[in-house]
Amino acid sequence: SNRLKILSLLGDTLYMDIIDIDAGKRGEEEDCHVAVTVERNYYSYSFNWPYFSYATKNKTVFIFNAFNPTFIQRYVLPQNVVKVVASFLTDTHDYFCLVETIDDHFEVLHIDLDSLAPVLDGPVLRYPFSKVDGKKVTGFHTRGSSEKEHVNLNKVLHFVILHQDDLY
Repeated sequence: SNRLKILSLLGDTLYMDIIDIDAGKRGEEEDCHVAVTVERNYYSYSFNWPYFSYATKNKTVFIFNAFNPTFIQRYVLPQNVVKVVASFLTDTHDYFCLVETIDDHFEVLHIDLDSLAPVLDGPVLRYPFSKVDGKKVTGFHTRGSSEKEHVNLNKVLHFVILHQDDLY
């Protein structure tokens, strides 16, 4: 059969549509559009002055500091990570990313951006998909601990994670 593949790039999302030309010639317009594939390269943007971050489908996290625009921090995620589903930059300059792993778990990884040599560490939190009934992550918020602040109010690290309509 004669098929036409159309590639479209809209923002950071690549769309591939497959059109069946023969179905169109036969007047079967509803059967012309065979398939669509959506390919995203960038995931999980975060912004908290002076930092901006994003993750790619190649399991790499990039972090930019507005005060040092010539230096881009690049972190390769561990091999067990499938993808970054959410990320958050705290007021205390900590980067947290929520990832899916190959063994069906969610993990939260951490980078202390105030450190002299920031490294990816963690997981600081790990739980199985089954604990949230396999629901997808739709929101992620973090309150960093107050130990790095000028006045330590003994506030502990908190994660608020929304899995579809359920808050954890």
